[in-house]
Amino acid sequence: MSRAYHHRSLTFAPLLGFAFILLPNIVVACALAPKPTVLQAYRNSEVVVIARAISFEKVSDQSELPIIGTRVLTTTMEVEKVFKGKLRVGDKMVFGQGNGIRCTHVFYEDDVGKEYLFYLHWPPKDENLWYEFGLGRSHRLEYAADDLLYLNKMDKMRGRTRISGVLDVDGDGLSSEGQTIRIIGKNKTHMAKTDKNGVYELYDVPPGRYVLAPELKAGWKVEEFRLTRPFTRSELMNGTNASNRVAFTLRSRRHFGVDMRLELSNHVSGIIYDSSSKPMRRVCVSLVPIDDDRFLACNSLTDDQGRFQIDSVEAGTYLIILNYENKRTAEMPFPKLYYPGVTDRDQAKVITVKHGEVVNDLKVVIRK
Repeated sequence: MSRAYHHRSLTFAPLLGFAFILLPNIVVACALAPKPTVLQAYRNSEVVVIARAISFEKVSDQSELPIIGTRVLTTTMEVEKVFKGKLRVGDKMVFGQGNGIRCTHVFYEDDVGKEYLFYLHWPPKDENLWYEFGLGRSHRLEYAADDLLYLNKMDKMRGRTRISGVLDVDGDGLSSEGQTIRIIGKNKTHMAKTDKNGVYELYDVPPGRYVLAPELKAGWKVEEFRLTRPFTRSELMNGTNASNRVAFTLRSRRHFGVDMRLELSNHVSGIIYDSSSKPMRRVCVSLVPIDDDRFLACNSLTDDQGRFQIDSVEAGTYLIILNYENKRTAEMPFPKLYYPGVTDRDQAKVITVKHGEVVNDLKVVIRK
């Protein structure tokens, strides 16, 4: 089942529509927009640096409510490397605190010692604080491998086309390193391999229309693509994970980026009925390893037809639990049950899932 996904942006969540915000003399329009390429972010920034957090200032009034769970007011950074702008190594930069919803990054006390890659604009002349607005590619340094591959050799690579991205794996049994990415053109297919950070890059691919498709190992699929262009209407309607490939256009002397996340392509599904053979809706279904049920959660809620489906299940043996919290409700007027509908764990039927295998059509009848 899915693990936490490494979110590579400094912002906490995209904002739907436009939210116009005002920080000291700065007006920013936050939009649900594609992440820029490294080249676009570099060109659109006045300052591009690597900096390390060295100290912070707390809110002085302890009665004041914390900002997103932290009392950090400002964070001081020390510049470690300059890619663009008139700063020097060793210069100090004091960052104002964000609030997580206005496209401004939130800093915490345990950020001291951490390194960041920042794409920034200079503060207004009458202001001393820097703000990271989260509209570009600013990252914690450990998540900036794609950017650094280009920035560290930028002088040699200017003017050349580049296709790059990051491949993440959601689940065990597959490494993000060594995966093959195919860039399929009209006359030629170009190939790239992901490195230890899951990053791939290709230079000097001729401008034109292409399809990007990772070579997927058996039992895996693309869960999500993230592109440096807006999604098409078809992609928005059908979902960005409707296919294991994505089309794009590469412009002359430009870059294009495709990040992707892979997940297991299997699932466990079934239907839950009451004693009158009527489908039961909003029944909480949990799938837990037979030898470890410490982390119970509601993995699926049945729909109006009583159907449930749990995706991306790792190979193993499992128990299915209904109403794991053992709280009777209108939708679940029964105690905690185990598949195929028993109260005694020792009588539960074990579900075995093999790698890439789909387990369908499980049937549970809840008897009074």
